[in-house]
Amino acid sequence: MATATIGIVPVACLAGRAAVVLNATMISGLRLTNSAASSRSRSEQIDSCRNRLVRWLGGKRLVRIFGQQKGLDARAVMDDRDIVCVDLSSLAGEDAAFLSIILTCRYLKDAKRRPPNMAPPHRLIIDEAGSGSLCNATALLLSEAAKFGLRATFSLQHLGQLEEKGELVARAMMVNTGCKIVFNTPDAESARILAEQMYTGHLDLEEWKPRSSRPLAVGNEHVTLYGSSRSEQHASSRSTSKMDSSSLARASAEMSAAMSSSGTGFGSGENTSFSMLPVQGLFEPPPLMGMNRVRSSSSMTSEASGSSRGASSSRQTARSWATTESLEESHSSSESYSESEAYITRYEEMPTQMFSLEEQLHKATGRIMTLDRRMCLVKTESRAPFLARTPDIPAPFKSPEFRAEWWPRYVELTSRRSRYLMPGDKVDVEIAARLEMITQEPVQTDIDFAEPEPAPIIEALERAQQKFKRSPPPSPDREPPPRAKPTFRVFDGGKDGDNA
Repeated sequence: MATATIGIVPVACLAGRAAVVLNATMISGLRLTNSAASSRSRSEQIDSCRNRLVRWLGGKRLVRIFGQQKGLDARAVMDDRDIVCVDLSSLAGEDAAFLSIILTCRYLKDAKRRPPNMAPPHRLIIDEAGSGSLCNATALLLSEAAKFGLRATFSLQHLGQLEEKGELVARAMMVNTGCKIVFNTPDAESARILAEQMYTGHLDLEEWKPRSSRPLAVGNEHVTLYGSSRSEQHASSRSTSKMDSSSLARASAEMSAAMSSSGTGFGSGENTSFSMLPVQGLFEPPPLMGMNRVRSSSSMTSEASGSSRGASSSRQTARSWATTESLEESHSSSESYSESEAYITRYEEMPTQMFSLEEQLHKATGRIMTLDRRMCLVKTESRAPFLARTPDIPAPFKSPEFRAEWWPRYVELTSRRSRYLMPGDKVDVEIAARLEMITQEPVQTDIDFAEPEPAPIIEALERAQQKFKRSPPPSPDREPPPRAKPTFRVFDGGKDGDNA
């Protein structure tokens, strides 16, 4: 299988300390040098360019890449939505960095030629960008290429790789990247910088410390209290009493009484009687036969008086003995129910201290430093960072035998179909042919001073006359072409008449 090589379209690139101009510019410069009269002047012009390019074009691979007439057209790749994978792992570190910088500059230059805010999106992904692929063009690409549809993705091992490239590249990488993905960063200083970049504006400054919890009164709760009680009493008593008493009583009495009475009585009365015959009819009153009326009156007076007197005396002696025994038992029970309203203070375990800004940043720094393998923090534009995990990617080949059988066929088929790849042998033949053409000595010819100098104006007139003679003559029946409208406009003068 022939070796396929990708070429780079001629581009001016500022790489490190020297400006390197590739392909067409180099060839034209060499041709001008070969046309010099003396070999000494030619040597002075070639040596400077040779010393700068011998380091980069000394390897066979770089010669094949930079020596092609056609190669990778970044504008066509972006407009046609093609996918180009460039593997620089087989090159030396400086060569890979140099080639990566040229590709970045190529993409930036061609992206600016696309229509702004209308071009189809394209993404430039550079892995291990900190090993030498970053330059000032990277900062320009991050700040200017977005509106032309070019997006860039860079992966770094640590922030020290940005600091080596200068403040311009570091600030552009931090400010103009809309999505930041951070994996485990053991370096405390780098983790602190990333924590400020990722979590600024998303820290909870009202977060309480969990171990500062104390019981605190948080309010009163209105409750209704119900109560009930029941009691039982049992009592028993036994008593014995003896009594011996004696008494002596004497009594005397004397009584006298006088009585008198008098009275007067009066009486009067009237008596009327009727005598009637029996009733003759049902509705007739009885006939009156006679009437008898009697009147009487009486009076009476009485008076009486009397007196009496008496005396008596008595003596009494008594003695008594008594013995009393008593046994008492009592049983009682009682039940009571109550209902009342009250306010009870409610206590809760609540924290009493909040995390400060410095403590929150320290927590974020520790979170970045202790990320597990394959875990990462993702920050997109103004959203808060969130934790994610890299997906499980299945093996690209079922078995080593399958890879050994089909992978070479796939590479050969892809190389044959690609418009950016050429066989290595063909590239070597083209480079050798062009090298022989530009390095051969120019042929010196004698100048004929008698030959007339070219007259460009006269020659142009002769060509116009020849073209006019070749055109057919107009036909008499053919109508003249219509007059075209004038291509100028007439504007009125200003108010003051100065433009009239």
